[in-house]
Amino acid sequence: MVAGPLADRLNRHKLFVLISSLMVTVSVALPPVSPTWPVQPAGAVIGEVGFGADLSVDQALVTLVLPAAEDGGHDLGVFHIALNAPQVVAPFGGSLVVAHLGGHPALFVAGGLLSLVGALMILRVRSGR
Repeated sequence: MVAGPLADRLNRHKLFVLISSLMVTVSVALPPVSPTWPVQPAGAVIGEVGFGADLSVDQALVTLVLPAAEDGGHDLGVFHIALNAPQVVAPFGGSLVVAHLGGHPALFVAGGLLSLVGALMILRVRSGR
């Protein structure tokens, strides 16, 4: 409710996606760094605010960088698949990390690293129209 309109007003979509993605990275990194009760809800709040902001601003950014307006429906369909496909693969990948790479702490580390890579990938997106 705040990030989307603010990103539109400032025309700084990439910055908002980067910051919100880094918030998710921080929220995933907190549990293994400090597995205490006060840190857990703080990490959850940081992560959910970051994720919500990312979802709202990311879709707006996608519409700004589509290669051709007349193919927008097709391209947004591909974006939707790219948005949901990891939800199919992640449980399997996560179970492998937990079983073979060190349990749940390793899962948080892997999630944090993947989130960081995703955050940095926004830097490769070309500017909107």
